[in-house]
Amino acid sequence: MNEKAWLSIVLLGSGLLTGPIAHADTSEGSSDINLQVENDLFVGDGYDQHYTHGMRLSTLYDRESLPEFFTEFAEDLWLSGRARGEIGLGMSIFTPQDITTTLLQTQDRPYAGWTYLSFGLFSVVDEASNRSPRLDTLAVDVGIVGPSSYAGEIQKWWHDEVISAPHPSGWQHQLNDEIAGVMYLSSVWRKPLTQNGNIDFLPSVGLALGTVESFASAGGTLRIGTHLEDDFGPPRIRPNRPGAGFITKPRDMLSGYLFAGVEGRLVGHNLFLDGNTFTDSHRVDKKYLVADAQAGWMISYGRLRFSYAQMWRSKEYTTQRTADSFGALSLTWNLPF
Repeated sequence: MNEKAWLSIVLLGSGLLTGPIAHADTSEGSSDINLQVENDLFVGDGYDQHYTHGMRLSTLYDRESLPEFFTEFAEDLWLSGRARGEIGLGMSIFTPQDITTTLLQTQDRPYAGWTYLSFGLFSVVDEASNRSPRLDTLAVDVGIVGPSSYAGEIQKWWHDEVISAPHPSGWQHQLNDEIAGVMYLSSVWRKPLTQNGNIDFLPSVGLALGTVESFASAGGTLRIGTHLEDDFGPPRIRPNRPGAGFITKPRDMLSGYLFAGVEGRLVGHNLFLDGNTFTDSHRVDKKYLVADAQAGWMISYGRLRFSYAQMWRSKEYTTQRTADSFGALSLTWNLPF
């Protein structure tokens, strides 16, 4: 895929991200812009390895800002609550533990980049008589894996020109070009544990099906803080534990919470470990059970929300020498239209 083709995709993504905002009815509804950055540079020794970087920019639209066919589609599904739509653009980068060698590392994971467009529907079921509101999510990511993702070029430029880090020297061994996609389904419940609502628990379940990855997941998050009813936890780049990239009730006061959680995944397929679907490529033997743990904080004021989490991930393949850790940042800006 050449530069002109990718420029068209980027322009399309930019138009999708901004278009519904420009046409929204400013008398009703609201929109949110959400930026997520995940990187192993935030923690530990700062060396790039395994899942080394993820970035995702998305725009979420309230029901009044969505095209009618979106809301009708949501109502035809199990998404029976207040519908929201999301359009995003993202990239994830994966490398072996040693990025300085030019040799193929047969016992370590392949180099891989994943650049994608993301489309999602969210529904909040929150009846007055229900003490366990629920967030349902249906999302589809479609994009490209391989040299045309330009992940290798971006990592080399970042290391060489910006942070003066060791040059990534093995990208010639990355996965081949492949159009790929995945559909995600998830539900998160909000269960207050105290009368004043300052402590709650968020159990969650999820399912992913596609050529990118396929898994079933279950987990939970404990939160302690104020105005916990305003969200379902900070958003994360999938496959991490689901959250919400929107603010339901902007408040002219400082609020926030601490959180800690775990999630387990039963993995049937992982393109970034199993290798290309239709062509021969480097691959490793994956583990079928993967666990994530997280701990962090969220702070919110008015229409802005900022969060940080320390993430820990168990070994994902049989020859992996160490488990992983990385930091996850998210910034959400709620727009008054």
